[in-house]
Amino acid sequence: VLLLDEPLAALDLKLRQEMRDELKRLQREVGITFVYVTHDQDEAMALSDRMGVMNEGRVEQVGAGPDVYGRPANRFVADFIGATNFVPVQVLSVDAGVAVTETVAEGAQRLRAQASGDVVPGTDITLSARPEHMRLAPPREPAGESNCIAGVIADTTYLGATVEYRVRAGNGPDLLVVEPSVSGFGRMQPGAEVSVVWSVEDSWLLSE
Repeated sequence: VLLLDEPLAALDLKLRQEMRDELKRLQREVGITFVYVTHDQDEAMALSDRMGVMNEGRVEQVGAGPDVYGRPANRFVADFIGATNFVPVQVLSVDAGVAVTETVAEGAQRLRAQASGDVVPGTDITLSARPEHMRLAPPREPAGESNCIAGVIADTTYLGATVEYRVRAGNGPDLLVVEPSVSGFGRMQPGAEVSVVWSVEDSWLLSE
C-alpha cells in the first residue's frame, strides 16, 4: 500500500492534470493499492476506484465516484463533491420512492424528487439537483413530467465549453444552471425571463 498525501497540491493546473494521469497509469501498471488524500474533488473522482468523504474526522460516505456524486448521502457530501443547488421543501406525499414536495419560499411550487425510505410526509428537508442536470427553457413552457421553476437570469459566466447561469427564482434560493456554450435555447443575457427545468430522476432529498 502506498500512502499519498496531497502529492500534487503545489503544481499548477496543467501539470497537475498531467501528473494525475501519470499516477493513474502507474498504479495500474504496478498494481499496488494507493491511499490518496486530497481536497481536490475532481482529482479524487478521476483517480479513485472507491472514495471516502470525511467531515471533522468522521466518514460521511464511501463508494465509487459516480455513486457518491450522483447519490450523495447527505447535504454535506452533495455540497463538498461538486456544485449543486439546494432548495428547501416540505414533503407532501411519498409513493414508490418518489416524493411530492412544496417549496417553502413565498409562492410555493410543487417539485418531485427521489426519496429514501425514511422520508415521510410533513418533513422539512432539502431538495438537491446538480447544475449540469438543469436546462433553461422559454418562460411558461410546459414542463410535462419534469420539475420546473420560473426565474430571471441574474448573471452569466462564460467558461469556454460551458456557460454558468445564475437564475433568481422569486424569494427562493438562486439556481445555478450549467449548459454547453452552444445550446438549443441560445445564449441568455441577464434580465431574461426563463424556466429552469430538470427531471425527477435528477432530484434527491437530502438530510443534513
